[in-house]
Amino acid sequence: YLRIENGTNKRNHSNDIAVLHLKYSVAYDDHTKPLPLSNVKDKLATEDCVVSGWGPHRSISRRRVVLSTVRIDRMKFNLAMKLYIGVPFKGQEII
Repeated sequence: YLRIENGTNKRNHSNDIAVLHLKYSVAYDDHTKPLPLSNVKDKLATEDCVVSGWGPHRSISRRRVVLSTVRIDRMKFNLAMKLYIGVPFKGQEII
C-alpha cells in the first residue's frame, strides 16, 4: 500500500510525506535501514529534535540535490495525534 498525506504542496514540496506498507520484508544494509518510530511509552530525549531530507535548495542550483536539516520543537503524543488527524498509528490499518 502507498499512503500519501493530504496537504502536500506540489509547488514547494512541503508536507510531502508518504508511508509504504510492503508486502515483503526488506534486506537491510549500509544504504537501507529502518526508520525507528517513537512509541507512546518511549522516554523523550532532552536534546532538540532534528528532521532531515534530500531535495533542491532555493539558494543552490535547482539541479543539485542537498541534504537539509531543521530543528523542531517536541510535542506530546496526544497533541500530535490531534494535529495530524488521519495519520495512522500503532494498531491502525494503512489503506
